[in-house]
Amino acid sequence: VEFRVPGSGEPWGEAYMVEVARGCGHACSFCMESRFLHPLRVRSLGRVLELVERGVEANRVRRVAFYALDFFDHPDADALLSRAVEDMGLEVTLGSLRADHLTPERVEMLARGGQRVVTVAPETLCPRLCRAIAKCVAYDKVEEVALEAWRRGMHVKVYLMVGLPGETDGDVEYTARLLRELARRAPPRRDAMRVTVNPLIPKPWTPLQLQPLVDEATYLRRVRLIRRELESRVVSVEPLSYRYAYAEAVIARGGREVAALVREWAALGGRLGQLRQAARRLGVDTDRYAYGPVEPAWAEVVDLRLPRALATPST
Repeated sequence: VEFRVPGSGEPWGEAYMVEVARGCGHACSFCMESRFLHPLRVRSLGRVLELVERGVEANRVRRVAFYALDFFDHPDADALLSRAVEDMGLEVTLGSLRADHLTPERVEMLARGGQRVVTVAPETLCPRLCRAIAKCVAYDKVEEVALEAWRRGMHVKVYLMVGLPGETDGDVEYTARLLRELARRAPPRRDAMRVTVNPLIPKPWTPLQLQPLVDEATYLRRVRLIRRELESRVVSVEPLSYRYAYAEAVIARGGREVAALVREWAALGGRLGQLRQAARRLGVDTDRYAYGPVEPAWAEVVDLRLPRALATPST
């Protein structure tokens, strides 16, 4: 993938975008991309640099956005950043990064490349829950990255996920309190740290494909817990709309009748509030797909059903 991204919206801004790798070797339990894009494949350093040189000239931009599910999985990631920033004089933009792959030197290079926000996605800082999603990022590492970013005048964005297998309100409070301690060391400026909260949305072809979407009341309660612990002048909390998550879960786990539902939904105008209206017209039980547990339609074609022990994680 290589193209120009117009406009100034997040996350890329006005930049020439280059895909440096496809696939991911980490296989987090909730991630669909790591399943169907497996194995990890990378473009050579020489090919990426060639694309950058041609792309920034043709598109008349001075910023390049490097795209990969995990940029620092590329064996030449550091050399690529150095060549782009120091040799070509370009600004660089990277999306969400694994905190455990960031070092003070890498944060410094991002700052020199003009990146203003460092985004990390630990999802949870609770040791028990992180094992359930096969993604464990230590608080100490998030702290190290945040302090390095703040020291260089950057903002920090943290992605959290709620509704994980076996999760309790206490688990959510545990993560929020750790981030509260971190926020106390943030510089006194607005939005020094932004915390984005999403529910776990079960996706096909993942070990958590039969995990039900967290119910709305529980989701909103846990968002309030996070806000109570964190929200302040220096920390903003931005939850994903539950209606958006619900629609995504229905589409992700639905079959042919959901395809018909999507067409009817679009005909009505496609607004989030019109999904249930379309479902009533067609007699589709959307809760069946969102909350399950269900055997999704695609499981009948490709037998990817999980053993009961995996499909219903213990608490």
